[in-house]
Amino acid sequence: MKRSTNISNPTDSFFFTDDQTHQAIAPAALFRDANPNDSISGNYNVNCSNPLLSAQQAGILCTPAMIAADAANPGSTTVNVRIGRRNVEGGARFSDFEHSSYRAVLGSKGDFLDAWNYDVYGQYYFVSFFNSNSKYLNFANVDQALLVTGTKANPVCINANARGCVPYNIWSDGGGDAGPAELPVTSPARVRATTPAYNTR
Repeated sequence: MKRSTNISNPTDSFFFTDDQTHQAIAPAALFRDANPNDSISGNYNVNCSNPLLSAQQAGILCTPAMIAADAANPGSTTVNVRIGRRNVEGGARFSDFEHSSYRAVLGSKGDFLDAWNYDVYGQYYFVSFFNSNSKYLNFANVDQALLVTGTKANPVCINANARGCVPYNIWSDGGGDAGPAELPVTSPARVRATTPAYNTR
């Protein structure tokens, strides 16, 4: 375009985007050698008098003396067990992502008094990011949920102070999902940035 003397030529642009992704992947798991709370073995502690253990399982893991000692003082006698099991009863894990942004630019350029030219603009942009995850296991909760007392019909976590703890029965097929051992990570993370920018020439 031919530049006109002493005439301002306004410029503007606007950009907007919004994208969303929903992801479903395999159920969470107690992977072998991967307990982040046990830096030495990566295994999980199970108490010998755990009522969810069958007699055969308890006999393999512990001696009769160990079982008796733990029954007298639940949680006092544990064994470090290498566990590899997916939380199939709990179903798939889910992740959601959403990203939104927009950018606006307003400006003007032209000549001034036949001796000067100028190009001035102002810019504004905004970015928002959201992420949520659900049905992932909280390993601190899992550690508590594997330490169990009570009866097979009415099991309870040994640590009564473990908020919301429900015993995790991994010892039989279909024993139940991780329940409160799950951590639905629904605390959304949002990031926003706004930056005005000006430039003259």
